Amino acid sequence: MKRDAGRTFSAGLVLLLTVAGCGGLPKSAERQMMQARMALASGDYARCERLLDPVISTHRNNKGAAPAYYMRGQCRLRTAARDAARKDLRQALRLTSDDDLRAVVQAQLGNAAFDEGAYGDAAAHY
Repeated sequence: MKRDAGRTFSAGLVLLLTVAGCGGLPKSAERQMMQARMALASGDYARCERLLDPVISTHRNNKGAAPAYYMRGQCRLRTAARDAARKDLRQALRLTSDDDLRAVVQAQLGNAAFDEGAYGDAAAHY
C-alpha cells in the first residue's frame, strides 16, 4: 500500500514543534511560526509557506529555524514540490539537535522516498 507522505501531520506533531522550540529566534519569528503551524494543520499550505519564507530567509542557519524548515517541507510535499521539500527537510535535520524533531524529519524523508519507489533510501531513513 502506498503511503501519503503529505497527510501525516497531527496535533501531536504541532505540540512536538512547539516543544522543539524556536530557540534564539525573536518573538516575531516565533509568532509567525505559530501562525504557520495553524495554517499547516488547517491545510492552508500557501499561507503556511508565506509565513515561513521570511523566517527562514532571515534566520536560515539558526537552529531555532529547524521547525520552520520542517513545516515548509511539509507544505511543499503536499503541493508536489518534492525536490524543494526534501531540501527543506534535510536542512531541518542539519540544524536541529532535538531527537524528536530529528526522528519525524527522518520518517518524513523515508515516507517521501517510499512514495517515489526508492525503497533503499526509505529504509535508510527509517
